Amino acid sequence: MTTAHLPVDPPEALRAVVVDDEPLIRLTVAETLRRRGMEVVEAADGRAGLDALLRGGARLAVLDIGLPDLDGISVLRALREHFDRDALPVIVISARDAEDDIVGALEAGANDYLVKPFPPALLAAKVTALLGRTAAPALPRWTENGRLPARFDRWTLERVIGHGAHGIVYAGRDGKQAAAVKILHPYAASDRVALARHFREVATLGEVDSPHVARLLGSGHAEDHFFIAMELVPGRTALRALEEDGPWEVTRAMTLGRDVALALRAIRTAGLVHRDVKPSNIVVRPDGRAVLVDFGLAKRPHDALTATHEVVGTPEYMAPEVVADPTVEPESDVYALGATLYHLLAARTLVSGATGTQALLRLTRGDRGPRLDLQRPDLHPNVVALVEALVDPLPERRPRLEAVIARCSVMCGGANLAASRA
Repeated sequence: MTTAHLPVDPPEALRAVVVDDEPLIRLTVAETLRRRGMEVVEAADGRAGLDALLRGGARLAVLDIGLPDLDGISVLRALREHFDRDALPVIVISARDAEDDIVGALEAGANDYLVKPFPPALLAAKVTALLGRTAAPALPRWTENGRLPARFDRWTLERVIGHGAHGIVYAGRDGKQAAAVKILHPYAASDRVALARHFREVATLGEVDSPHVARLLGSGHAEDHFFIAMELVPGRTALRALEEDGPWEVTRAMTLGRDVALALRAIRTAGLVHRDVKPSNIVVRPDGRAVLVDFGLAKRPHDALTATHEVVGTPEYMAPEVVADPTVEPESDVYALGATLYHLLAARTLVSGATGTQALLRLTRGDRGPRLDLQRPDLHPNVVALVEALVDPLPERRPRLEAVIARCSVMCGGANLAASRA
């Protein structure tokens, strides 16, 4: 066991204690903190880490969960008997990303949770957010009518741009950096699933690197609210563009199909499923590039985050197999992309209903809209064939993402797709 002890006469630099039994992870975290000018104490097991922290003087703890001698949850609980979250912020780092692990760490007193592997820059950003606060920010009233602009953490919140089931999304700014800052409702702190999904979204955005996926800018806990800050992508959602411009032309739709398929490939490489691909979750930038946003429902296939009786997503774009088995495979995202393209090209959803429940019932009965070529007889047969293949009721018959990328690339690259008029 290797333990570094605090000096008798500590220097003025902020101290951090890093507790992890994996030497490479411990070294990476320690070096990240040292580059910020911090003095770092390293410990390879829970007992040594707790001893170092209880000596006092530390301003931050970075703590693994699966530790020898004394596990990370036990260390957390012991620390919270002596220090509150503000006096000693604790960032938990762990390879575990199941709901119970994330929520258990938060309930034991963690300020933040990072799923391994994570980029050092993400850890540095979280440390800056935790230690860089001075005066308490003025959180706006929990309504879009609250007085804005207002300060929250390091962001100046300027306007409300969206609402979710568990929070409000603000357009914010930190200097020149624009962000979409999603702040969870106060009650979300006591909702295990809401918190788990929040930290899954943070982990997902931290893992995925693609120009077609919104970038993670920061996350944490401030003024009793959990939050996540993402890249504020300029442009309009695909749904807004459809409402304002009418049915999409083929080149425009296939460009979006290619870009979203590239995003889904990056997500799948990270071992994840988005679960909510739809026009309102795709932003088209002024240069035409499509960016997939909102990873609040993202998860790993067969993960226990969704209960077996719970169906999540948007019924108009939901694959039929999701209704029977919410622990979905990635092919459900392929279907959702197809349903999105159908909507943009046909100016109507593939499955419709006056309410989400009605749409869900029609989905389970296989009651779908007409084939795309009956809605748009001007479309080339290759376009119709691709969309119909994407929304095939049987997952195994849907094309692979590589094939989708290739076919969309051909059709958005200037090929002659005008329908023949016999």
